[in-house]
Amino acid sequence: PTCESIEQKSDLAFCIAQLKMNDKCVKILNDAAKLYRDALFDDDVFKTFSTMISKARKVLSKPESKQLLDEWEAKVDSFSSAGKEDAAASSKATKAKVKASRRGRKSKRSVLQEVNA
Repeated sequence: PTCESIEQKSDLAFCIAQLKMNDKCVKILNDAAKLYRDALFDDDVFKTFSTMISKARKVLSKPESKQLLDEWEAKVDSFSSAGKEDAAASSKATKAKVKASRRGRKSKRSVLQEVNA
């Protein structure tokens, strides 16, 4: 099963955040980053993952764990910024499409008016 909406993804991120953070949890979340990368554009989801990272920083003490945590944090940050750029581009494209369709209607109207005159 997959999440259909961003609300479901946000709810799932919240549930994952309730887990106790340890080395294994961080490793699994780091390895599975591609599975939730599309949800990180949302501010709520990103804040939840940032909270998980800060919680893990307090608990983990091994140097290799901290290195893995830094790697995971870098992934989350890059996926979030890329997702926000994609969302902004998508929004801009949608607005341009609407604007172009309006221009198309106006030109058809003006052509019809010229024909009727």
